[in-house]
Order: sequence, then C-alpha cells, then structure tokens
Amino acid sequence: MRRLSDRSYHKFCGTAPQTLVAGLEAALGLLFREGLAQVFERHQQLTRAVHAAVDGWRSAGALDFFVPDPADRSVSVTTVLLPAGTDVDALRQVAREQFQVAFAGALGPLMGRAFRIGHLGDQNPASMLGCLAGIEGALLVRGVPIGRDGLARAVAVFQPAAR
Repeated sequence: MRRLSDRSYHKFCGTAPQTLVAGLEAALGLLFREGLAQVFERHQQLTRAVHAAVDGWRSAGALDFFVPDPADRSVSVTTVLLPAGTDVDALRQVAREQFQVAFAGALGPLMGRAFRIGHLGDQNPASMLGCLAGIEGALLVRGVPIGRDGLARAVAVFQPAAR
C-alpha cells in the first residue's frame, strides 16, 4: 500500500475530505450497479428526449438550439435560445414556483438570452418528462410562443419502437 507523504497530508489541512471520498464511493457504486453501458445509453436517450422536446417547441419560430447542428450538441446539457426581450429569470421563477422544476440560466454572453436543461446524473424518463413539462408550462405561462407537440415528441423517444 502506498504511504501518503507529509505533503499530501497538509494539502487537506490535516484531514482528508472523508465525506467527499464517501460520496465518490457511493456514486461509483451506483454507476457500476447499473452498468456503464446502460448509463451511457440512458443519458443518450434522455438527450434525445430533450432535443425532441426543444425541436417541437421551436416549430413556432421563437425558440432555437444554441448549437444548430445535432451532431455537435452535448450529451450533458442543452442550451435553448429565447426570443429577444424574454425575461429568463421570470421564466425560471414560474417553473420553480408553479411547477417545482428548476433549470439553469445561460452563462457568459448568453446570460439573459437562453436557458439550459441538464440531462445527466440520476435522471430517468419520468424525471426528465416532468422537467420538460414544467418548462413547457412556464413557457406557456410567460407567453413564449412554442409548438404544442414538444412534450409528445419527448414521450415518443421513450417508446420501444423509437429506440
């Protein structure tokens, strides 16, 4: 067994972050129990569902993907561009308070012009569909024009024939 040097001991001010190590062990246990191939496939499926919903919403012409080419989009997060003048914070507040769904605003130069939907981690079809429904509800409440089949397109991704 490798012995920790005095230098590594001092890196953590005397005590290693045991809760972080325990959290890492628990997270790795969940990953290995599900199986890495299954985790990757689940994340791909969740990504397809989010992209399908956004595709449906954008059919009204107001929303769009930040990354136009589907081949270049991330498997971990989707950034959605909003029409000019949309109050992103008000949209997020409606989603949080009326639909109990939280999603992120954009960062950097996109701040105030877009929002982000994460689709990694301990997500499953039910939690993702709930998230998408909450976002769709918030968009409707805030009067953002959206195509009405976004959620239906996401549901279709989870149908056995869609795989």
